Formats: sequence, structure tokens, C-alpha cells
Amino acid sequence: MNHYLKVSISSFVAGIIMALAGFELVAMEANNAFVAGAFIQGFGLLLCLFFNLELYNCHFCNVINDKDKVKATISLLISLIINIGTIIACAYLFRLGSNEKQNFIDAANKFTDAREIGLNGKTWYMSIINGFMCALLCYLGGYAFKKSNNAFVKVISPILAVGIFVICGFENLMTNTFYIAYAQRWTSGTALNLVMALIGNSLGILFTYFAIKLVDQAISKKKSN
Repeated sequence: MNHYLKVSISSFVAGIIMALAGFELVAMEANNAFVAGAFIQGFGLLLCLFFNLELYNCHFCNVINDKDKVKATISLLISLIINIGTIIACAYLFRLGSNEKQNFIDAANKFTDAREIGLNGKTWYMSIINGFMCALLCYLGGYAFKKSNNAFVKVISPILAVGIFVICGFENLMTNTFYIAYAQRWTSGTALNLVMALIGNSLGILFTYFAIKLVDQAISKKKSN
């Protein structure tokens, strides 16, 4: 199969999974079960990691590690566009299917209120900071999933990472996109939030990647001595 076609299909499936994860939290918040919903949402990341799906945040570092930088960059951009497009399409479909459930719409609006820049004093740099912290947690969760040989650790790591970032109010580009699209709140403030979340997520991944690399090098150097 053509590489870019494979990336496109995988990105589409990842987008559906992330949309379902976002909808799950909207539904749980609507039924006053936010904390439980936060950890259940972690199964979305777990599935993407288990099936190695093309989710932007999970494959961002391919641009660093892949020898073919151009191919890796194009693949990453394809996954980003398809991830976001799929999530928006799913959000509108889910909204049509639950349009009579005002509590669902209220929950999505609540999440969007917390993300819209310029609303309730929300600043652009807080979206970057929240995106950074989200990516740091999720990268660590994904790293533990990939490196651990213990089945329990592999399962619980991404679930805990997502649950903690959701409860703390940190921001993920994909789930932010879902909440905004489901709430149908496309404004300059929500659009700017998505851009800042993207920057924050990307910076968080880079920071955590290089931090882990430095720690691994220090440990290897210590062992060799």
C-alpha cells in the first residue's frame, strides 16, 4: 500500500477514536461524572498507541528520528490535517445525533468557555502552557507504554496520563477541536486557542523527548564508567 494512503487511513481512524473520546467526556460531564470520564478518555490514547495509529501527537518525533525528513514531515502534516478534519466531521455528526440533549450541549459549551481566548480572562499564553503540560504527560504515558514489558503498566500509563491532564485542565489540540466543533463555537478566540494548543503540544513533546534522551545518555554514561 502507498505510504501516504496508509498514513491517511490510519489518521482517519485515529481521528474517529479521538472524537469518540471527546464525546465520551462531554456525555460524562453532562451526567456529573467528569472525573470518571477523564480517565475513561485515556482509552482513546491507549488504542492509538496499541494500534500505532497516525495521531499527530504520537508521531511528532518521527520528524526528528526518521532519516527521510521530507517524507516524515509530509506524513505528519497529512496526519494533522486528517485528524482535525475527521474530528470536526464527527463532532457535527454527534451533535446532530444528540441535538435534543441540552445537557450535552451545555457540557461542550462549558469546556469551550474554558478554552476560548479572550473569554473570562483566558490568555493565549495559558493555552500554550496548558498544551505544553498536556503533551508532557501524554508523552510520558506513551513512553511508558512503549518501553515497559509489564502489561498492567502498558495499559495504565496512558490512561493515567490522560486522566491527570483532563482533571488539571491541560489542553490537547484534538480534544479541544472536538469540544469547539461540537459546541459550534467558531470564533477568533477558539481558533486562536487551537493554534496555541498546537504550539504548546508540539513544544511539550519536544521538551520531553530531549529531556528523556539526556537522562538516558546520563544513565548510559554512568553505567559505562
